[in-house]
Amino acid sequence: VLDVGCGDGHFASVTFDQPLEVGIDPWAGPVCQAVSGGGYRSVILGDGGEMPFSEGSFASAVSNSVLEHIPHVETVLEETRRVLKPGAPFVFCVPNHNFLPSLSVSNAFDKVGLHPLGDAYRQFFNRISRHQHCDPPEVWQRRLEEAGFRLERWWHYFPPRALQVVEWGHYFG
Repeated sequence: VLDVGCGDGHFASVTFDQPLEVGIDPWAGPVCQAVSGGGYRSVILGDGGEMPFSEGSFASAVSNSVLEHIPHVETVLEETRRVLKPGAPFVFCVPNHNFLPSLSVSNAFDKVGLHPLGDAYRQFFNRISRHQHCDPPEVWQRRLEEAGFRLERWWHYFPPRALQVVEWGHYFG
């Protein structure tokens, strides 16, 4: 299993019963944490758009809340497809077009008629979240198909209530 955008490795260390084969991430600080976290057999400091693996190296790949942050996401999808064996699954999660409209603070501004403040908050929150892509499923499906994948199943990233917990967690975390 390849973890595309492994970050500090926390997700893999608590989600999987045994270490994943490889985690890759472009940020040195989190990669150093992932090395000592026990979630991977190997951790690579590198860009998901230029992976140092031969074609068909992995039987599966995961990516947890990463692809939405990558400006060159199409290149990363193509490269992920290249390093996977034919027919191998790629399981990932990303926020979609419901993310910004579901933010509680902007919705509170909207309810009292302060729509410009609501819009400003949505822009602010998207910026601090470092999102490049909060796109609808149809856009993700097109990207996946262009990269050589087939979308088999999708569901919404967070119910609105769970998203509000994440939103407020940014402030209290």
